Amino acid sequence: GGGAGSELVAPGQTIKLFVPAQGPRALPGARVGAQDMPSFSPGDRDSFELRTVGYGKHKRKSASSPPLYQLVAMDVFKTPRRVDQIHQALDLGALGALPDTAHPDVPALFIMNVQFPRGENQQMFPTGDGPGASVVFYFRIAESTLLELSGPASGRSAALNLLAEWCKLAPDDSAWRGRFKCMGFIDNIQDYGLPGAATRFNGKPVLIKKTGSLYRGPNFIEMDVNVHLFSYPCRTTLIQMKEKLRQMVIRCGFTIEGRDDFELPEVLLGCANLNGVNLDAAIDLSN
Repeated sequence: GGGAGSELVAPGQTIKLFVPAQGPRALPGARVGAQDMPSFSPGDRDSFELRTVGYGKHKRKSASSPPLYQLVAMDVFKTPRRVDQIHQALDLGALGALPDTAHPDVPALFIMNVQFPRGENQQMFPTGDGPGASVVFYFRIAESTLLELSGPASGRSAALNLLAEWCKLAPDDSAWRGRFKCMGFIDNIQDYGLPGAATRFNGKPVLIKKTGSLYRGPNFIEMDVNVHLFSYPCRTTLIQMKEKLRQMVIRCGFTIEGRDDFELPEVLLGCANLNGVNLDAAIDLSN
């Protein structure tokens, strides 16, 4: 992927938390109006049905316990090429001091960098790169997770143990990395005239296998999801959706897939609500 300029961007400066967006702070080359950028808020964990103990037999799901991480900021960046390791363009210090998790593998900050195509021709040329936009979520470890980590290992939940194992193994093990699961719901999806496949798969969990990359840094992990490499039908639908994203409310959730009972029930890693995403009007990282 491409790189970014030497000027670091403070996370969360492009959109407002909890309130209608007022537009980003003006930056060189960025001309964005108040109506062009999304607002966002922490998601509702009850929106997401996750695997319960015994799932292998009965296939039952239920709402998640409180997420292991909490959404603290979000950004949308416009890029001429795909940007991997977007933390290199960010001043993470703007998020404030991060706590010590007292665990060698579990970080205090989880960054999700979802790399979307913007060019119309990308549905014909699936190179895995090209003009794009990064939708970046910043999740800070929850106080309840810190408290659980500070106690005896024998008292930790299955979800926290699974997270620790994933953080330890996934950077170098593609099978473990491929257990990262994304869920996305578009509210009132029938109102947007999307293809039938988009409606059928609305809210369905997706495992990020060949399209995910993971990077470790001091007390943080960044997960990059390369949507440029998604299937042809998926990319075609996303490109058709681009202009309609501005009117949509999208609920996103992330978790690590639990399989055996000792890894269940699943718990959300984090979740978020997005309102009015405009990929073309995002802050420009061209430099």
